[in-house]
Amino acid sequence: AYEICACLGGSEMCIRDSRMLTQASAANAASLIEVRGITPLTAEVGEVFETGPDDTGKLEYLCAILGQLQERGMAADVGYIDMTNINSPSFSYLGRFIVKLGSFEETEYRFGKLLSAVSQLVDGDRGTIDVSPEGAQTVFSPF
Repeated sequence: AYEICACLGGSEMCIRDSRMLTQASAANAASLIEVRGITPLTAEVGEVFETGPDDTGKLEYLCAILGQLQERGMAADVGYIDMTNINSPSFSYLGRFIVKLGSFEETEYRFGKLLSAVSQLVDGDRGTIDVSPEGAQTVFSPF
């Protein structure tokens, strides 16, 4: 289970397991993660988000991503999550990396690969980290 504040579909809110808890307060605004590429049809307090047919599967994948971010203590280091392409969501991490996750499988394993890759980079490194390849391979492309 996770509880995290995000800007989803233009609404700033705190959510837990795809259920809206509250509108985010001004105090939460600085720590919001912007979520792109998914639009909830409903955003009522206490209700589960519903999305349109163009967003099929995106909410489930987003929830898996949010869960990993919270579980691993990474949420404060993420600026946005882009769910536009469900087969290749990406997010900004630490203000210097774009992370590409690939399709919705092995999400927990891919986050482990990400943290392993980041631990091997130096402070000045900036670029794209692609954790979508199968197995242990991770691709870093500097920018």
